[in-house]
Amino acid sequence: MSHPSAPDPGTAADAPSLDGLEDAGSREEFTARVRAWFESTAPRKGSPEDFSAVHAVTATTLADYHAHERHALAVTRAWQRRLYDAGLAGRSWPADCGGLGAPAWQDEVVTEEQARFGVSTKMFAVALEMVPAVLFAHGTHEQRVAYLPPILRGEHGWCQLLSEPGAGSDLASASTRATPVDGGWSVTGQKVWTSNATSARYALLVARTGTKEEGRAGLSCFALDMEQPGVDVRPLRQMNGAYHFNEVFLDDVLVPAGGLIGRLGDGWAVLRTMLASERAAIGGGTSGRSATRLVARPPRRGRGAPPAPAVVWVSGGRGGAGEENPARTGRHPGRHGGRSR
Repeated sequence: MSHPSAPDPGTAADAPSLDGLEDAGSREEFTARVRAWFESTAPRKGSPEDFSAVHAVTATTLADYHAHERHALAVTRAWQRRLYDAGLAGRSWPADCGGLGAPAWQDEVVTEEQARFGVSTKMFAVALEMVPAVLFAHGTHEQRVAYLPPILRGEHGWCQLLSEPGAGSDLASASTRATPVDGGWSVTGQKVWTSNATSARYALLVARTGTKEEGRAGLSCFALDMEQPGVDVRPLRQMNGAYHFNEVFLDDVLVPAGGLIGRLGDGWAVLRTMLASERAAIGGGTSGRSATRLVARPPRRGRGAPPAPAVVWVSGGRGGAGEENPARTGRHPGRHGGRSR
């Protein structure tokens, strides 16, 4: 089994200094300095060191699956940390969330330049794309300060715990239940088709806090610690014999009171934000620049009808809190296109 070498953050001594990058007098000067940094630091596409596909973790044995995932996580963490140390990760995010409070266009330049090279941060796709969207739109200041800086430093990956055996596209039928207990919530249920569940530190969880008859009005969203008793992750063997997705069993798992994202019963609104951001990232090839262009041109609901509005956060939003863009999200924010949850 061969893998491209993980980038070592300690070997970037020859990279040009980005000190004073915030003082770049123009977009052209900023772009030139960022491009020079990538050219001296990142592997070329097609080179032996290219790790742009490292996130595509699949294997025909459990041992190889876990080995591939550990390698992909190490590579992604090292590269994300290198971006952070260079001041290129989340530049437009607020300082207390790990960013620099820079103009949004600087994040777009970094994303565009990075796309030219054989690198990938897609093992952290949920953490870098969906979690900020959710927390900037629905989370508390305390949640942003607690969860976002470790993401930018490459320390914490996240996954999504959404789909269930009896609630795939129809997420309003989710039955995993969060029951109030002293100090928070006790969560019991089963989720399925989850990518990166074995390597994620936290999960965005949608669980039922109301009655089944309430449908989507009875759902709430939580930040769940994946490294605690009661969380059982089991890789799924697919029809082709390969492992890629996971099922996750939750048995009396504790979520502290501060883990509720948004208000009680607001899970559907949080879910719409989460999946609208995911769609923008997928449609834009995980490029903040492309995603912005995508959501800026929403499809119309029939001839002459106005576009359906929805709030979409894309990388490099205003003042670090994301940008609001119109996008069509469909009748319900269920699974689509075979994507994992």
